[in-house]
Parts: sequence; structure tokens; C-alpha cells
Amino acid sequence: MTTKLSPVELEIELFCRGMRIDESCLLAEEGRRISRTRAGLGSGLELLLCGRSRPIWVNVPVSERFATASPLRLMRGDGDQGYFIHDTRTANCRLSSRLNVTERHCAAGRPSNACCTSAGQAAFA
Repeated sequence: MTTKLSPVELEIELFCRGMRIDESCLLAEEGRRISRTRAGLGSGLELLLCGRSRPIWVNVPVSERFATASPLRLMRGDGDQGYFIHDTRTANCRLSSRLNVTERHCAAGRPSNACCTSAGQAAFA
């Protein structure tokens, strides 16, 4: 019998194993884009894990080589069921919403998300 991971345990699993993305997911339309910046900061998919008292923000590796072999997979539920992470265990989550600032350009003319990344501030969620 497999027990369900707590949100904190799942956060650690996601950081260590990364995650695959199922083709049912509509990331381009519903979430922030996956970006790759220097030193690996912000190089994943931003998710909010559904915790007991509040959501837990996590930036999940999805582009790294090790993530392609991960047993964890993001899937989209039917209708209004939202997203969930599937393994032998299941956990509810939601995509982090887009920030208006990521659509702007910095003084050098580059997209602002190429110049900076958010760090999961609760005010941005």
C-alpha cells in the first residue's frame, strides 16, 4: 500500500526528481512559461502545491535531463478538476498565474523575464 505524500514531502521529491509534463497540460495558455536562466535559477515550471494551511510555491525542474526519467508527471484533470501530479501517489496542485511584469520589456529592450525571475513571493501568486 502506498501512502500519499505530504505537500512538503512532495516538494522535496519534485526538487530531487523533477517532473515530466503530460500532453494534456495547457501550460502556454494557463500558466507561466518555462524559462531557462543562468545558474539554473527559475529554470522550471512554477506550481502551487495545495497545502493544509496555505499553498506551497515550488519551481519544479522539467527541462533537465534527469527530469525526463522522473516517475512524477503533471496531468490535467477533466473539466474544472485542475491539475494533479501523478505517480503511484496523487497530489492536487495549480499552475502559478502569469505576472504582468513578465510581459514587459526592460530598459535594454529585452523581455523582463530574461532579466529577472520572481522567487515565489506570496504577493505574486
